[in-house]
Amino acid sequence: MRENRAKVTFEQYCAARNTARLPVVSLLATGCFAAFWILDWFMIRDYIWLSFSMRFACCSYAMCLYYLSTRKKQWVRKYHWPLMLALPVSITTAISVMCWVHRGLESPYYAGLGLVVVVIGMVMSWDRRQALIFNGLVYGVYILPFLLGQNAVNEMPILVSNQFFLLALMFLSAASQSLRLNLERREFQQGRTLKVYLAQMRKLASKDPLTNLNNRRQVIALGEREYERCVRYKRPFSVMLIDIDWFKKINDSYSHRVGDEVIVAVANLLNKSVRSIDIIGRYGGEEFLVVLPETDAKHAADYVAARIQKAIDYIG
Repeated sequence: MRENRAKVTFEQYCAARNTARLPVVSLLATGCFAAFWILDWFMIRDYIWLSFSMRFACCSYAMCLYYLSTRKKQWVRKYHWPLMLALPVSITTAISVMCWVHRGLESPYYAGLGLVVVVIGMVMSWDRRQALIFNGLVYGVYILPFLLGQNAVNEMPILVSNQFFLLALMFLSAASQSLRLNLERREFQQGRTLKVYLAQMRKLASKDPLTNLNNRRQVIALGEREYERCVRYKRPFSVMLIDIDWFKKINDSYSHRVGDEVIVAVANLLNKSVRSIDIIGRYGGEEFLVVLPETDAKHAADYVAARIQKAIDYIG
């Protein structure tokens, strides 16, 4: 499980963050988009029920998305991009329709498109490609009637002004998303590097550098924890202290380098001679401590110690 967490990619990290933001985005979209229906009474009274139906449909989808993002997180994370894209695109499509029935590209409803684009740019961690796809869809739906010759132009300065500000907002939103994504990527990479350093520090603090076994402090701490568990549940527990005989003579006769090789050889032998649940550590210079959970003293002496002794005699 820890390996899988360590191998999480930045894209998966962003998908998780975007999924976590979906409930807030859904509630925000529902509240704001529904509240702006009041504006329709003054701007497009003749199409008030059309706007109501579009706003109701968009808010219904937003609430469905809120439910899914809070109850079906794994499924939403898997399909997060189309689900997230559908919400702002549906809202901006509805706003574009209101522009068409009002004054076309001269309608002040274009400000609603800019508001959605800015909010998405502030909240969602989308890369440049995703941001351009979203902005392209929004602007394409908005300007489509004009390109088809369905919207007449009455006041060119207003039309140009509206397009200038909308396109500027889209550009700034995409640029800010790209900048924030780069900062988040750097933060993600720094976090992973920090985790590696912390893991190395924990290893250095708990492992003996020569044998790679638990050091004295770590083996005692693990042994005490295991002892408390065995006492609590009334289970057998044994500890063996192993010492290499005549080790000083080995150092004096063959050098400390050869003595280190002997210590490493004994450490490797101990690793092979005990169970995976047993705890081994270097207790002192040539001393090793072996903690044997679920093992009584007789079994530890007659079987485990005898097996270790036999293995040492064999390599000796």
